[in-house]
Amino acid sequence: MRLLATLSFALGGLVLLVNAAGTGTMTPGLVAIGVAAVAILASRRSTAWATVSLALFAFAAAVGASASESILLPAIALVAALHGWDLALAARRLAGFDRHELRPIVLRYGVSSAAIALGSVALTAAATLFEFRLSFGTLAGLAAGFLLLALAVGIVARPRRRSPTASAVPSDEAE
Repeated sequence: MRLLATLSFALGGLVLLVNAAGTGTMTPGLVAIGVAAVAILASRRSTAWATVSLALFAFAAAVGASASESILLPAIALVAALHGWDLALAARRLAGFDRHELRPIVLRYGVSSAAIALGSVALTAAATLFEFRLSFGTLAGLAAGFLLLALAVGIVARPRRRSPTASAVPSDEAE
């Protein structure tokens, strides 16, 4: 999963670089490549730094989208970075599992995660086909909204821990 996360971050940076080359403004693309490299390194060490890197990447994608004729490439780059961030977090959480237990979990997660990513790109492609014009502020707001949504889903989906005393207290029925 870590390899897929790394490839996903790298793909996002490369797509933004291609978008920047097409528009003649290389700064967002070069920033995205740098942020993608930081995100790759950070996702192996700290969840917080990976999240900060993702936020910077989202900002670079919004800048790239504002300079471009179409938002499709920046959106693909952002989806790839979000997917990489999510894969990196999942890899950290699943690190303690046995390999045999991991296979069905990773397969089910991979299929659903890829479906969400491809669905996001398909919706973006449909939006560009119908030529919805979005301003920089709207794009930056959407990027921040997606980041907050991802954080909220991560917080809500965290398993709750039971207090150790709750299971250690004998019940009245045992007496």
